[in-house]
Amino acid sequence: MGAKPATLSGLSGLGDIMLTCYGDLSRNRSVGIRLGRGEKLEDILASSSQVGRGGGPGNVLGGGVGVGGCGA
Repeated sequence: MGAKPATLSGLSGLGDIMLTCYGDLSRNRSVGIRLGRGEKLEDILASSSQVGRGGGPGNVLGGGVGVGGCGA
């Protein structure tokens, strides 16, 4: 998708991924956990004072899961 390998493998890239996956304070993780519990994205965004990045694009991507053999 055009990313430079050094961006991901650097400390900031790796740290960002680790925090997103394991950090209790991660906005993205919080949104993902709530989505996994079955809450609607619109309800999550309306009830949260902080918004995970990509709330709009994530909704678009979520609509394509399961299409063309893509699973998540």
